[in-house]
Amino acid sequence: MHRVAVALALLFSTYSCGEAQEPLLRPVPKDGSGEAGPSKAQLAKQAESEADAEHKDALMRADQSMKKLEDFIADLSEDRDLKSFVAGLEQTVEISDNGQDAEKAFHGRVSALSHASSGTSLDGLENEARQAAKDVQQAKRRKAHEMRSLVSQMRRDKKAEARDLSRAAQKAALAAKKAARALEQAQRHAGAKEADYEREFEHNEHFVEDMKDHAESLGEKAEDRIEAFFERVEKMVDQRTDSITEEAERQLGPMRQAVGQARAEAEAAIKRAEQSAQVEAKQADASDKAAKKSDAPATEDEAKQASSDDHAAETSDDSDKADGATQSDSNGQETKKRDDSAKDSDDAKQADPADLASPAKDDDAASAITLAAAGAPATGTPFLGLCGLIAFFTGMVLLVSLRSRRDIREHPLLG
Repeated sequence: MHRVAVALALLFSTYSCGEAQEPLLRPVPKDGSGEAGPSKAQLAKQAESEADAEHKDALMRADQSMKKLEDFIADLSEDRDLKSFVAGLEQTVEISDNGQDAEKAFHGRVSALSHASSGTSLDGLENEARQAAKDVQQAKRRKAHEMRSLVSQMRRDKKAEARDLSRAAQKAALAAKKAARALEQAQRHAGAKEADYEREFEHNEHFVEDMKDHAESLGEKAEDRIEAFFERVEKMVDQRTDSITEEAERQLGPMRQAVGQARAEAEAAIKRAEQSAQVEAKQADASDKAAKKSDAPATEDEAKQASSDDHAAETSDDSDKADGATQSDSNGQETKKRDDSAKDSDDAKQADPADLASPAKDDDAASAITLAAAGAPATGTPFLGLCGLIAFFTGMVLLVSLRSRRDIREHPLLG
């Protein structure tokens, strides 16, 4: 409606300016050159034309400002599709928050855990996967919070925009009023009728005052529309964010189960790999042993037989040496015993009966020792032969000692 009023105001202003114009007389220049400068009337008419053009421009700017404000209010109408608006909000939040990156990271962690190789820390991979699941849940909660925050921020921004548009329209209306006042003065200086320019000014003044009031009213209406629009948006966003939060809670359990299943798969795969490696190692050892055994079986048997023969030969040689030493000692002892007995018999023939009794006892003791030494078991180990030699020499020493004592006690025979 105000656009029609603006158009009528422009037409009225143009018509009034056309009636006020009068033919201008060209003054004769004083210097006789035939050219003269513009007169005061001409200057006044020129100023009137410029003021009229400025007034028209001010009205056009005011009209444009009002149109922006009306379009802004129409954009907040109740017929707008709120579902598409909320979907756009959610998409904006996902792009800015990178919520999909958290889900990709979780799937990557689970895959790394399920395909872990032997020697890898399964506990560390499992902890990382569980933390990634929590990150997904936190990302969804953060998404819900960001959607609510974005709605609040958009409401504040829309209100600020509505106030700015309303103030701009009011300012444009005041500029149009100022331009109308300048047009009135220009018409007065141009010689227009007072009734005409005063009537035109009053019309323009009332018009811009109405425009200013309308701009202020539209600003208030815009804020009311904003409140009503975003109240409906908030309800829908709350429903959507509640659904997102509940979905995050529901997904946490299956995500943890997926982590546990990936851990079990990794352990089973590692166990199978270890068992397979053990079987291959055993097979390799058996193959090596079979190859070695097939290469040198006769050599081992011959070495064992040679070792057994050498041991038997050494045992036989030791036994023969011991028997020879024992037999030699026994023969020597018997020969010496016969010689001693013969000598003792000769001595006994020449000795006194009393003296012969004591040496006989000593000889019997020595003979007993010698016989005991000679009769000791000689067969056996080299140690027994050594003991026999020691006994033999001991008996000889005792025998010599006894004979020396007897020779000392013998009396010289009488002539």
